[in-house]
Amino acid sequence: MGPPHWLPFVERPFPSSNIVVIAGDKPVLVDTGYGSDLARTEGLLAERGIGPADLSLVVNTHHHSDHVGGNAGLRGRHGAPAPARLAPRPSLARKLAVHQSGGGTAQRERSQGSGKPPERRRVSEYAGQPTEESSGGHDAGERVRASFARQGLMRLLGAEVVEVGEGTCVIEVPFAEGITQQESYFHGVVTGAIADTADGYAAMMLAPPDREVLTVEYKVNFLAPAHGEKLVARGEVVTAGRLFVCRAEVSAVEGRDEHVCAATLQTVSLSPARAPDRKPGA
Repeated sequence: MGPPHWLPFVERPFPSSNIVVIAGDKPVLVDTGYGSDLARTEGLLAERGIGPADLSLVVNTHHHSDHVGGNAGLRGRHGAPAPARLAPRPSLARKLAVHQSGGGTAQRERSQGSGKPPERRRVSEYAGQPTEESSGGHDAGERVRASFARQGLMRLLGAEVVEVGEGTCVIEVPFAEGITQQESYFHGVVTGAIADTADGYAAMMLAPPDREVLTVEYKVNFLAPAHGEKLVARGEVVTAGRLFVCRAEVSAVEGRDEHVCAATLQTVSLSPARAPDRKPGA
């Protein structure tokens, strides 16, 4: 017996991932394939009478580039919802169940009525002392931007923080001849630097207000040449505690096209924040 008509399984040629579409009044897309396959994903949805803007939920089963590469394109080009945060299967199942029962819609209506997003809370822990911060996070966001402004390397690259959220940070850097390698791709050092920085500030969004962030180590996989008009690094916290484990995905953007060119996994520690006017060695 095959799947029900409202649960189309779409098989795509190797190497792109397969996708699952949950049809109905509130369509759900499970996995988005490579960013370079975005046009094919759009076509597969259209064949089922679903436009990307009609999607009520996007879920990623895991963080491989052939499963998440189309996230940014669907969101940026069509206004598709941000993907559900990566989580073990039971959490995703509960999220889908709540969404299909109308819980997600009710929450959005409550947030629209109040004029501000619903407040979620995530607990982080440092030195054994639990602290909490609202994901509304204006103070945390201001601290991140102030800290970022003190980074000489980011100024040199022309990078900027374009978005921060609960345990997330997005950084962009525009193309410039001075930051390329010999074939006019973005240099790998630039890719690694903005991924490192995005992960660090994603951790800082969950850190106590008197703490700064320091990278302990990170691993980077270069997946494709970084060629485009800008690079976008999207960092997020995987686990928060005495040490934060974070991951980032770096995409190269050219017009409306976007492809994932690198992925990182990183460990971040917290340290006492020093006075902004303190000089090195002081």
